[in-house]
Amino acid sequence: MGGGMEAHKNKWIEDWSSARENLEHNFRWTRRNFALVGLFGIALPVFVYKGIIKEFHMQDEDAGRPHRKFLIVVGPKSTYDQWEVIVIIAGSTNTEGKKA
Repeated sequence: MGGGMEAHKNKWIEDWSSARENLEHNFRWTRRNFALVGLFGIALPVFVYKGIIKEFHMQDEDAGRPHRKFLIVVGPKSTYDQWEVIVIIAGSTNTEGKKA
């Protein structure tokens, strides 16, 4: 009763899942990969960010306000070689506690 229902593995699906499980071991950097990372990982986010900032600046000009600063990169923190990145949104405070 209920016999003959064994699962038959599909060779192509098994190969595909094996490749996905071992992707980090088999990955190789090529010109195409560099181009894709450059385009979608760097250029596209920068263009989106610039577009958003431009829109905020246009709203500030329409309202007669000075332009707001949104991203400020500050030098190394104290004695460490790590860089501190501060995101300032209108009305928030910076590291010294002063209004932005």
